[in-house]
Amino acid sequence: MTRASRETAWRSGARIAVGAVAAVVVLLFAVLMSIPAKAVSVVVTPTPASIVRGGSVTFNVSVAIASGERIPINGVSLKLYSDSSRATHLTGSPYLSPRAMSFVSGTPSTGRGYGYGYGYDSGEGQGYYFFRGYGYMGPGLGYGYGSGYGYGYGGGVTLVYRVTIDTSASWAVGTYYVKVEVDSGTHSFDATSSFAVTEPVFGGGGGGGIVTTTTPTTTPTTTTTTPTTTTPTTTPTTTTTTTTTTTPKPTTTTPTTTTPKPTTTTTTPTTT
Repeated sequence: MTRASRETAWRSGARIAVGAVAAVVVLLFAVLMSIPAKAVSVVVTPTPASIVRGGSVTFNVSVAIASGERIPINGVSLKLYSDSSRATHLTGSPYLSPRAMSFVSGTPSTGRGYGYGYGYDSGEGQGYYFFRGYGYMGPGLGYGYGSGYGYGYGGGVTLVYRVTIDTSASWAVGTYYVKVEVDSGTHSFDATSSFAVTEPVFGGGGGGGIVTTTTPTTTPTTTTTTPTTTTPTTTPTTTTTTTTTTTPKPTTTTPTTTTPKPTTTTTTPTTT
């Protein structure tokens, strides 16, 4: 092979390699641009983030759809897990996961219709709908319900969904992990969060609240009695007897002398 032939072959191979690389780059760009996740942002917020067992926690989910994007939403659900890797799905009682979330609002207002059937007229542009009747449209696109109500605006839209979960005494104390899934039919957008369930703490005073039965733990009290030996102390009693000697007192008798009283007789003579 001559030098000129080798150079020609090299240039040909280089062009093929460059073309292959360019094709791969274009293909990757097309794939990345076609991923719908770029058009949707999902955020889930638990309120409050920690509750006492028996209380309630409310989850608000914000679904932001970029301007010009048209993403149908078939439904939004919230799933409960017992582990951070979200491998153990709590489908049984009392958790009953997944929980369906309800549409709350759209910003700008998306409008809301009722009934079983909805339609749109493609002659007015492009119409898009949500599975449950919530709709939006991009710049210059018209949207209408079969009932005659129509809404239209340009720019992106933010949709809010909500669900409240009531816990009970059957719930285990600990951290629970949640995953929100937004179903668009061909793709699922998701977001994760967590919340904690704590044990009720009881204190003095007040009323109401959560009543739980607590088994008191009694610690027996051991009393040690040391016997006391008492030695009686006897104090001898000394009796002193005093003998009294009585000396008889002499009696002195004084003789009594009686002097006889003289008797005088007076005779009065009688005169006849």
